[in-house]
Amino acid sequence: MYDIDHEHSEDFIANEVKKSNLKMDVTIRRFMKGSKKMSTVMITFGCKEDLDQALKYGVKVGNSPEDVHLYKPTPKVVQCFKCFKFDHTKFICNQVTMRIPVGLLHQIATSLSRAFRKTFQEEYLAAKQNPKKWEAAATSNFGNMDLSEAKKILNLEEVGDIEALQEQTDKLLAMNEKKNPKNQGIGSGYLQSKILNAKERIEYEMNTSEGK
Repeated sequence: MYDIDHEHSEDFIANEVKKSNLKMDVTIRRFMKGSKKMSTVMITFGCKEDLDQALKYGVKVGNSPEDVHLYKPTPKVVQCFKCFKFDHTKFICNQVTMRIPVGLLHQIATSLSRAFRKTFQEEYLAAKQNPKKWEAAATSNFGNMDLSEAKKILNLEEVGDIEALQEQTDKLLAMNEKKNPKNQGIGSGYLQSKILNAKERIEYEMNTSEGK
């Protein structure tokens, strides 16, 4: 039943419901929200005849006729953690799943790591032997950014001072750091990446100039 007066006790409601020509006693339970009484009340009838009568004609609590509704509890969601489907548990799951031994996973990871390291070393040696390929590989690290764009990003006119380069980079990174208390949570990871790319581009230019 819904909209039952909060002042009515469970015993009072049970006595009132029993007056509705019921054959057997009933049990009353009021729903609670924390320590606060709710207006919804659950009635447990002693027999099916009383339940059918209450559903059809309702009951009277005090001077107010009240409709009775069949209680339908919210269904509990059950999920199997073996096949990850619903409506059953892993203890009664009939699905066949493939289990890969931990040792095999370790072997696969080791093999992939060795293959990647070998490929990287081969590419590195080939790039060292081919200056154009080496320059292209180095340039790709900073996103093909040209020197003028890098100088604009870091607000530098000259690129020969490594200390000034590092100082300006640290300053701009701090200005765009969200965790910096002075920025009040404002910052941009994208701008920080552009700043680092600009620094790498200028460092590449400085190393190239020294090599000449």
